[in-house]
Amino acid sequence: MTDSASDVTPISEDDESVPRSAGPNRSQRPREQIELFKLLKTTFRRTWLEWLRNEVIGRVESPLIALCLMVLMWLLLVVVYAVFSLLSETVAQVAIWITASMTFILAFTRTSDVESSTIRRWTDRISLGRLAVAFETNRMETSILGVLIGAQWGLLGCGHWHMGMPLESMTGSQAFGYAFDNFTHAMLGDICELYGWEVMPPFRHTVWSATTFCIFRTAVSLLTLLWVRLLWHKFLARRLIRDFPADCTYLQMVDWLRGLSKSEGSWMLQFFDEFLFLRVAGEYLAGDFAAVQRLSREFPRLRVDDEVRQLFVDGSGQTLFEGFRLN
Repeated sequence: MTDSASDVTPISEDDESVPRSAGPNRSQRPREQIELFKLLKTTFRRTWLEWLRNEVIGRVESPLIALCLMVLMWLLLVVVYAVFSLLSETVAQVAIWITASMTFILAFTRTSDVESSTIRRWTDRISLGRLAVAFETNRMETSILGVLIGAQWGLLGCGHWHMGMPLESMTGSQAFGYAFDNFTHAMLGDICELYGWEVMPPFRHTVWSATTFCIFRTAVSLLTLLWVRLLWHKFLARRLIRDFPADCTYLQMVDWLRGLSKSEGSWMLQFFDEFLFLRVAGEYLAGDFAAVQRLSREFPRLRVDDEVRQLFVDGSGQTLFEGFRLN
């Protein structure tokens, strides 16, 4: 990519792979148009392949990742407890609680990427904000659930406190059973109580055990709600990718992008920033530079990386995407 005003690519009038109109001079157009076309084509092809991959591999891969992280989390707490128990039982209990809390916080902050609608540029493609991470929903959310179960498993099995449960001793299998039982209650709510579904024998909670179990149930319930919301986003994004012409020419890309504004569905409301960027990209590839400037000024708060904005230039090298800035 270059910002030089003289860096243009000559085209033929009968070349169907180029736009019918590309600014004031139809015999030349900015090289950034070609570059943007290639970036978008690579972006959607990779997203389309990722969707196909998730349809086949993701359903098996996600539970395996969650299972591995659950075991690793349990092993981490066991090692931390074994090390700090050399000092005292109290220090060891504090250490495993701090370790579990910090690990979960680090894992949960990963979900903040889902809410990012910033349009960014990578080496050979463009990251379309929330559309880019919509297909990572299964792996990401099940991974955090695995960390949660492993954390409760470790906290129940390590030491003599057992998260406040009124039990003198507990084996590793019993600790896993109670952790999984609490997980199912968090996922299914009152259904388990109504039908008497119990993984482990019920017991009378103490104040401490009730509080700690409630904390884990709340975390799982909130994560489940977020998971359902992200799965809905994934469904909407899949409808968009499904209609993309995988091996498209320049004109087909322009027609597809400009046709998005005429499509029906709620995906445009859920991914408004991404939709508007694709609308502007379609107008730019079609050579309607005035529409690009108008839309950029009407929606100045949309988050677009500077490297992406620099792709939108006219034949004189002037940046057209002036209103879209990354705060």
